[in-house]
Amino acid sequence: MSKHIPTPWVIKAHNTIYKPAIYSEDRLVSTIRGGFTTEAEEYANAEFIVRACNAHDELVAALEGILYNFLRETDVSDCKLEIFNAKAALAKAKGE
Repeated sequence: MSKHIPTPWVIKAHNTIYKPAIYSEDRLVSTIRGGFTTEAEEYANAEFIVRACNAHDELVAALEGILYNFLRETDVSDCKLEIFNAKAALAKAKGE
């Protein structure tokens, strides 16, 4: 599996056809072309993608730390669903 272009990503105007575009430094990551969306929705989608991607590594590390400490110090018999959900979310975020 290839590694994604490094974060942080930012939004820049690309050109008149693909207005919002996502960049890493001066490297184009992706353009946002919404089809049936408005320009405002295209920019909102780009902002959401950038915000989520830029926070991804920190969120994964935080959840891994919480799970590690929780499982080490807690009787897990009362929290099986929460642990399952946390592990599933972590696997999804890591692409597993």
